[in-house]
Amino acid sequence: MFCRVKKGLISIVMPFKNAAPWLAECLKTIQFQTYTRWELLAVDDGSEDESASIVREFAIEDERISVLTNKKSGIISALQTGILHIQGEYITRMDADDLMPPDKLETLFNAAVKNPGSLVTGKVKYFGKKAVSRGYTEYEKWLNSCVKNNDFHRFMYRECAVASPNWLLSSFLLGPTQCFEELSYPEDYHLILKLYAAGVPFVGIDKITHLWRHHESRTSLNSNDYSQQRFFELKINFWCDTDWHERRPVVVLGEGVKADLTIDVLERRGIHFTRVGLTEHKGIKPVAYLDEVMNPQILITVWPATSQRISMIAYLLKRGWIEGDNFWFL
Repeated sequence: MFCRVKKGLISIVMPFKNAAPWLAECLKTIQFQTYTRWELLAVDDGSEDESASIVREFAIEDERISVLTNKKSGIISALQTGILHIQGEYITRMDADDLMPPDKLETLFNAAVKNPGSLVTGKVKYFGKKAVSRGYTEYEKWLNSCVKNNDFHRFMYRECAVASPNWLLSSFLLGPTQCFEELSYPEDYHLILKLYAAGVPFVGIDKITHLWRHHESRTSLNSNDYSQQRFFELKINFWCDTDWHERRPVVVLGEGVKADLTIDVLERRGIHFTRVGLTEHKGIKPVAYLDEVMNPQILITVWPATSQRISMIAYLLKRGWIEGDNFWFL
């Protein structure tokens, strides 16, 4: 790959499957980018509708567009297929049902040039025919706050802090980070975690650079690969492999589904832990127990209201504990 890299070229990898209702609009927003040095590697992941024909029609008129076929099945192998063919100095990805603001590539490219070796990303905006649910509105707000505050690493184990089709990265980092090798679902989150573990800096741009279409057919809404359980399987196992220190006490703070999912992974990994909750009862120690712990690793499985969260963080910091070393919000 590296011998074929073209300076200033952005390679866009876009898996697609049964995206006919949105593909033409998506492709036009790519074609109308103010930054024109791009190639689109559109990978057909077994479409059964007119998706492949739509992309091929665009490819006939625009030599920057290539149509590839995923010989296996699934978005992970589709992404890996696209990666094998990139020629760009930079790489990004796109979802076939979303839209690009006209200056998306130009904005990300300029930021990448100013921040070599970094992943750059911007804000997102959900849109759709129906009103966007409160959950997705809150997720949009949270993602954009990570961008504005540039505190991606702080919340790395809470949720995927970078929107999957809204980043730009130097293609020269693909080899050293191995970010596309051996991906697991949810693949977008795993990709970001692998870059985080490799020490790649994340840089946020205070500008909307992606328009995320909300519709009932989205894969993330209909596949078990993106269930809450899969997210916890991925991130807790990743935490165990990346940040866990065997000689330091592990505390799971909180109760409920998230705590149970966390504990399930820890138990299967054979990692000893202590449960702490607001009230003491069987198997759960009171919060006061934290006063007895030295240099802990606390996995916080609750996300309280802002005022309560600030108080909780203040208490932990007062003990001399560091976010990202002594405690993490899940």
